[in-house]
Amino acid sequence: MITERYGIDADDAASGIECLDLLRRNRYDVLVIDVSMQSANTADLLDYARRAPDAPAVIVLTRMNRWSFLDTDIAAVHCVVGKPFEPDVTAAMIASVAATVRERRRRSSLVMRREDRPSA
Repeated sequence: MITERYGIDADDAASGIECLDLLRRNRYDVLVIDVSMQSANTADLLDYARRAPDAPAVIVLTRMNRWSFLDTDIAAVHCVVGKPFEPDVTAAMIASVAATVRERRRRSSLVMRREDRPSA
């Protein structure tokens, strides 16, 4: 698995149902969806990810035309990676996207803390 080889902390779901269960129980920086995943509609996973309180960035892996698989709002999708893909490049992209999400959340929490301060 790419994530283990590159030191990326990750959970693995064997099916879309398992993925939805993990999304309900955990907070993720990045959600990597393989559109060939069994037992779930990609649109359902994207919709859930988009509505999550701390929405993860979404990377989609596919053999299909870049956007042809999407029958839903693509606002949740950060990028699409075609198969076959280069593991080194994909791992670097996952790490970069995760760092961006963490920084966005950090800045957002700083703004919230400033807004929570009492007025002088």
